[in-house]
This record gives sequence, structure tokens and C-alpha cells, in this order.
Amino acid sequence: MPRRTRPADVLLGGEHIAKTPSIASLLLDPEMLDFPIKDQIRTYESGQGYALRMAFENQLNGLPQIKGWLGKSRYAVLDQADARLLHRWFGADEGALGKALGQTTTGVGYETYTIAGHSLSRSYFINRSYPRVCIQCLSAYGFCACSWDLSLVVACSIHGTLLTDHCPHCQRQLSWHRPGPDACICGCNLSSHANHATEQPSDTPSALEIKFGEWASHAMYRPDTTGEKTCLARQALDGDGLMQFLRGMSLNGGLLFTHALACAAGYGDLETHDRRRPQRPLKKARRSLSSANQVARILSKDWQSIVITERPSVVIHLLADCMAAHMPETDRSLANSLLSTMFFQRRKIGWKSRFPQLSQLELFE
Repeated sequence: MPRRTRPADVLLGGEHIAKTPSIASLLLDPEMLDFPIKDQIRTYESGQGYALRMAFENQLNGLPQIKGWLGKSRYAVLDQADARLLHRWFGADEGALGKALGQTTTGVGYETYTIAGHSLSRSYFINRSYPRVCIQCLSAYGFCACSWDLSLVVACSIHGTLLTDHCPHCQRQLSWHRPGPDACICGCNLSSHANHATEQPSDTPSALEIKFGEWASHAMYRPDTTGEKTCLARQALDGDGLMQFLRGMSLNGGLLFTHALACAAGYGDLETHDRRRPQRPLKKARRSLSSANQVARILSKDWQSIVITERPSVVIHLLADCMAAHMPETDRSLANSLLSTMFFQRRKIGWKSRFPQLSQLELFE
């Protein structure tokens, strides 16, 4: 991709001023900034991906320049609080943009994390720092999908390809600080590699990974009505192992359940830090899905045969969140069944004092 040399045109007070990143740009009033190229955030588009796309189209210095005008460091993440100014600068509907950006609430009671209008129970359910993309989607549609921001989504259900977290040319890990959605910091145009997405056998996703990506996208943007599209989507999610349990679960509940099964298999505890060199998030997510699927297959054959000996406290903690009062009935019912089995095997009644929602288990014993 040729390097752009023309500076950005910033509209200030009705006058076009050629801008290049400088100390002077930091003195500008963010409320007065305006840009010539505007667009709405697209359906299924990532909030940060939208900001990156508009920075590229307006020939800005990527997200770092936008973050500077927002008063954020280059390592900070854009969130719902930034939607007002981004709406003013680039024209997107403020509500839709804020919903896509999500929000992180910490330090006041229970921590909550939202994305695309969904509340999630763990920060590591969202992959905000290590972006991954479907090169064929970038080539066809030109924007980053919101579902790619979920940590366990590793494959594109549209093209049946594995998401990539590195540049095919320079092999460096992708960053949100790249010039544009389909550009690497090395200058490589990612879309030019759209026809070479599966050059190696390891780049081919499993059927589970494709179906999980489809479930996550459907759960994130589930239709409000039960029409033909909803029925077809549910049929597409049919399968053995993990997928048969995820049907009908909420996005948060499904992620809690999947991580719980991965931890039960002795892998996927993202809260544990290993002293060894950490794996790439994409590879770790693939192993977590595989581990969760193995446990799910055992559960589907004989529910009572499962004996969870790996990280039982983490498993119980994740499933207990599935049983919170605000969770859908499908999520609470499935968590109840698995927790009842665990308590019957281990007889650890003390857990119920730590998690008040577990008092419901008395109904199942």
C-alpha cells in the first residue's frame, strides 16, 4: 500500500487547515474539530474499528492521534464515553456508536463490562488489545466486525476461515495503531492476501470454531422476533459437544459456560498468569474452545460421569455468575444442573455462603 504523504484537512471554523501530527495539534479545542469525510457506523461494525476506519479515510495519524484529542494515552481503549466527540467529528449516530464501543465500569461495586449492548461478567471475555481480522471480510466489506472483539471468536462463519492476528507479510502482531482497517504498520495491504488465507493446514479452522463464531455473532445481534431467519440460525448452530449446550443461551451466559468447561478440563483459566512465555491470545482461545468441547461431549453422554478436579473454585465461580437473578432462565437452568452434580460429588456446602445465588441448588438436591 503506498504511503500517504498529503496531510489531513481539518475543518476549523469554516476554514480548511492542513494538519500534521505536532505539539500544536494538542492545543486544539476538541469541541471545535471537524472532518470532511463522515459516515455512519455500520451494522456489526466494531466501535474501535469505526474510529480506525474514519481516521484512515480522513488521513489522520490513526487511533493515536484521535486518542490524543480525546485526552487519552495511546495505550488506552476507546469506550462509550468517547462516543459524543466521535459523533461530532465523524457523524456516526451517538447511541449506536456508544453501544458498539461498550463500557468498562470499575471501582464502584461490582465491575461490569459491556459490548454491543451486552453486559459481560469478565474483562477477558473482550479482546480489546490484540485485534484479529478476517482478511476476506476486510476485502469484501472494508470494516472490522464487532464479534472479532470477543476473545473466544477465532473464525469467520461467513467465509469459513481462521481469523488472523498477524500480518501475512511482516509476521508482526496486528495492532489497533495500524494505519487503517486493512493495513499493517509495515505498509502491507491485508486485503491483497485475501486469496491466500489458508496457506497452511494450521490456518484451517475446525467446524467447532466456525459454529462458535456463528453462535457468538447471532447471540450478539439476536433478532427480537422469532421469524424464519431466527429458525435458520438455530438450525445452523446444531452440533455435538459444546454447541448443543450453547443454543438458546445469552452471550454472557454462553461465554461463562464455555470458560467454565475449559477450566474444568484444566485449560483456559485466563485469570492465571504463567511465568512461561504466554501464548498468543488467538492460539490460547483455540485451545480453550477445544478443551471445553471435550468436556461438553462427556456431559452430553452421561451427565453424572463428569468429575471436575481441575480448578473447581474457578469453575464454580463462573457457573455461579450464570445463576445471577438477571440472567436468562436457560443460562440459570444449565448452570444449576452442572453445579448440582458438582456439589453432589464434592459436598462442599461452604460454597453456598460465598455465592448467595447458589441457594437455589437446594431445589435440585
